[in-house]
Amino acid sequence: MKRLSIAFLPLLTLFLLASCKKNPIKNLTVEESWVYISSGNNGINFYNFSSVTIPDSIILISNRQGSNNYETNALAQSMINEVKATMQSRGYTLTGKNNNPDLGISIARIDNSYTNVAAFNGWWDPYYGYWDPTFWGYPGFGWAPTQFVFYNTTESAWAIDIIDLKNTSGNSLQILWSGTIRGEEIFNSQAVPLIVKGLFEIAPYIKRN
Repeated sequence: MKRLSIAFLPLLTLFLLASCKKNPIKNLTVEESWVYISSGNNGINFYNFSSVTIPDSIILISNRQGSNNYETNALAQSMINEVKATMQSRGYTLTGKNNNPDLGISIARIDNSYTNVAAFNGWWDPYYGYWDPTFWGYPGFGWAPTQFVFYNTTESAWAIDIIDLKNTSGNSLQILWSGTIRGEEIFNSQAVPLIVKGLFEIAPYIKRN
């Protein structure tokens, strides 16, 4: 009996340690849950570009507030100013679009909402190969209909594109780099510095100095 108690102690200790361990996903902050995506044109040397132009408005892509509208509000200006400061810190000169800039930057705010539907047939669904006898109904009770659940999802994202204005071919323009961030609470001015910093940190090759 004494040997059994001694052998049980390590198992009990492991159980207690596991139960006290934090779930890393569950304990993420809002900022830590943001998803950054960077996609660039391989082989591009950004040192070959020196000047950049950024519009004084951002593009709004939204199925709730109208598509392809332009925003010049405080949030838009915060994003524009932060991107300008970042490009300057990396050695690029800001200029107007009429001064033949080498690069152009487009900023878009994506704010979409979708209504979804899910069908729940339960464990009697024929997909599983058998039926609940109550599905077709006992005499006088009818059959159980499929249950539908409606729910809403939202898509919140910022998208930044760097466009080659130096090497053009006809009416086509080439996107050299695209950066996207998705997540909650990204549409406020306080989050903008963290957003821009995070996007450009995963693209250290965008620089002249």
